[in-house]
Amino acid sequence: MSKSTHQPPLVVRLHSEYFSSAIWFVASDIDFETASLSPELERDIEAWNDLIYEHNDAVWDGKSPRPSRDAAVLAAREAARIATGITLAKRLATELGAHFTIQFDDAKTERERWHHSPAPASNPAAEAAFLALEAEEEAIRRRARRL
Repeated sequence: MSKSTHQPPLVVRLHSEYFSSAIWFVASDIDFETASLSPELERDIEAWNDLIYEHNDAVWDGKSPRPSRDAAVLAAREAARIATGITLAKRLATELGAHFTIQFDDAKTERERWHHSPAPASNPAAEAAFLALEAEEEAIRRRARRL
């Protein structure tokens, strides 16, 4: 019986938070220069990530929740931010291709959504960048196992 060479997809996490990047991979946030994503996707992820600051500033004063007269407006904005995040996760999955699965974290509802593209990467440079990061991490894991 032959040993399977199938590898599960690598997980890239997309979430809006107070970090330098909304993209996490191998336990670290990944800057756009390293990620080699298309300029359009970079721009859209950055704009989407900025929405968390706007939302939190509207509902939180740093110590406690702010009362809001516009709860329906804030809820609609948050729903739109989540819908945009889902769309961005799908676009990221398409750019990175079949080696990767995108985990979209919605901090508001604490719900995870997973997106995977079975097709080859639409952005081979981004795919190569993430595969190189994984190779570096694997080399670190191998060295640690030898200790």
